[in-house]
Amino acid sequence: MERDPGSGHRRYDGQGVDRPEALACLRSAGMRIEDMRRYLELLGRGREGAAEQRDLFRRHAERLSGEIERSNERARTVLGRRPRPAAETVVATAESLIARGLVAWSRSARTPGEADS
Repeated sequence: MERDPGSGHRRYDGQGVDRPEALACLRSAGMRIEDMRRYLELLGRGREGAAEQRDLFRRHAERLSGEIERSNERARTVLGRRPRPAAETVVATAESLIARGLVAWSRSARTPGEADS
C-alpha cells in the first residue's frame, strides 16, 4: 500500500477505495471483525464465494434480529410495556410540544414538495 511521504496516510486508487468503504459500511452495520475478514476472503473468490457471502449476510441479519429482540425485551422490562416504534415516538413528542405551546404549528406550514390541499 502506497503512503503519502509527508503525512503517512495511505493512498488509494479508484478501485482501492471500494474495499475500505465496504468495510466501513459493514462495521457500521455491526458486523464482527472476523466476519468482515471472511467477507474479504470470499470477495477474493469472486462468483465462487457468492453463496457463502449470502450466508454470511443472512447469519449477520439473524444475529441483528436477535439483538433487537433482546433490546426490546429489556425495554419492556424497564418500561413495563412494549417500546414504541421510533416514528410513533417522534409524532407523540411533536404533539406534546404543540400542546404545551412550545412549537408553533399551522395548517399553512408545508414541507418541501407537499401539494396544496
